[in-house]
Formats: sequence, structure tokens, C-alpha cells
Amino acid sequence: MEKKTPTGELYELLETSGDFCAVDKLLETEPITFTRYLKELMKTYQITGTGLMRNSLLSKSYTYQVLDGSRQPERNVVLRLAFSLGCSLKEVQHLLALSNNGILYPKIRRDAAIIFGIRQGYSLAEENEFLEKIGEQGLL
Repeated sequence: MEKKTPTGELYELLETSGDFCAVDKLLETEPITFTRYLKELMKTYQITGTGLMRNSLLSKSYTYQVLDGSRQPERNVVLRLAFSLGCSLKEVQHLLALSNNGILYPKIRRDAAIIFGIRQGYSLAEENEFLEKIGEQGLL
């Protein structure tokens, strides 16, 4: 596996280098897609497809369609997957952006409650219960 160049180093190279080819050689050739990023997070958090399916309470076929890229998940599904993995706020925002769903915006009450739950380390069930308790639509 190739070593990835940190984003900060790429910015610095772009500012200081007069040769784009030097920077271009360091760029990843495979685009980062939602599916690819989700699989990277699964490796990071050491969870299998079966574990992700079980934790997110999604059907087997739906989970595997998301994992093979044949299905683009809607926002609540992305959030369910993120809570199932225990993602950080930054990771959740990246998943939402890559899936073409709106990122969490703290001025929206429900989004603020989801951000709060992520920061508190809530499980999917805890977050769902919290949302319903404050009168917002749950994730399940």
C-alpha cells in the first residue's frame, strides 16, 4: 500500500513548487468515493460488513448494495452507519459530503442534537432515543 502524502504537505508543495508534475506524482490516482471512504473507516474501526449491518440495523441486501457502490444511501442511513462505526464528527461530515447529503449544520436543531450525540459518543440506539426524547425525528 502506498504511503499517502498529508494534505498540509500538498498545500505547501503547491505554494512553493513551480512544477505541478512534482505535486501530481504525489496525488492519489483513485478518487475517494463514499464507498471507498466507508470501507477505510470499517478497517480503522475493525468492523466487518456483517457487523456494520447488525450495528446499523440495515438489511443485509441494502448494506451490501451500499458497500459495493450500487446504492447511494440517504442522509439518515449515512448517519446510522457513522454511529454504528463510532465515527468522529469530522469523519461523519466527510461521509455526508461524499454521499452527496448535506453536512450537519449546528444552527439546525436536529443537526445540533446529532452533533451533540457524536461528541458524547452515543451509540445509534442512544442517539435515536435522544432525538425522540427532544421531539426530533429519530434515525431508525
